[in-house]
Amino acid sequence: MVVSMNSVHGKAAAREELGAGSLAGIAAMAEREQFGLKPLWREPMAKHTSVRVGGPAELLIRVRSCDGLKALALEAYKQDLPFRVIGDGTNLIAAQAGIRSLVIRNHGGKRKLCDDGISIWTDAGCSLISTARWTADLGLSGLEGAATIPGTIGGAVVNNAGAYGWTAADSVSRVRVVDRHGERWMTSDELRYGYRTSSIKENPGCAVVLGAELRMVRGDADRILATITERLQTRHRTQPTAPSSGSVFRNPPGHSAWKLIDAAGMRGRKRGGAHVSEMHTNFIINGGAATAADVAGLIEEIEEAVKSRLHVTLRREVEFFGDWGI
Repeated sequence: MVVSMNSVHGKAAAREELGAGSLAGIAAMAEREQFGLKPLWREPMAKHTSVRVGGPAELLIRVRSCDGLKALALEAYKQDLPFRVIGDGTNLIAAQAGIRSLVIRNHGGKRKLCDDGISIWTDAGCSLISTARWTADLGLSGLEGAATIPGTIGGAVVNNAGAYGWTAADSVSRVRVVDRHGERWMTSDELRYGYRTSSIKENPGCAVVLGAELRMVRGDADRILATITERLQTRHRTQPTAPSSGSVFRNPPGHSAWKLIDAAGMRGRKRGGAHVSEMHTNFIINGGAATAADVAGLIEEIEEAVKSRLHVTLRREVEFFGDWGI
């Protein structure tokens, strides 16, 4: 099986064994600082990814604030510990063998209206959907497309998430990050946004997103909310709600990935406990007993079918991470 393994922060490689003392130290720090949630040892990643597959993270620490995320990241950098920050895990396929490093699960935080009365600040762990609804209530337009995308602000910023013609790049003014040298701002130019990518996604070790300042425009609250409601209804009619990682593949230039997958005869294709959605073929569904290997194998089958039958190479939107044995 050929999969790409995402890098983790720090100099050590993800597959390198970690010293128990180092992880124990950062776990003790998390409990001492009272981030509010107990550190979890050998925690199954299936509990923290939307497709519900994946083996245990050596140590998983959950944070619900920008300050907690910053403190943990700085400590991990200081100890030179490899680590990975995730939000809601909506585009991640975690290896069944697990992740031999620290995983920080960031969910929650604060948001506020900026002094100009039109821009907003939101912590990276805030829900993208709830933030879109919050701005609509304020009569601020700009995130209507985001209202249909599961996940967190941080994930959207890093992956340049998009829907209905909107992408994160359209809204991001600047991003607050932390790296091994401390806190700093990154402008949208520095993020070098592309289709479903950014400089942080291409180089995961460079920084951790703490939050973002987003550009908005004045609008009519009722009209904005009506648009959001209409788009959510469309999403529920056209996309599955069963456990999945969302869209598996990027749309190739001039094509829709789901149409290619359908034309290649992969609609409903099964592998173990996973299957290609009948409703939307760019989604792979966990029927309840799927493993990471089932999902990864089905992704490869789709790629091979589309390549051999339609002569188009699909690029993955989902990301593999953890110990895939390569």
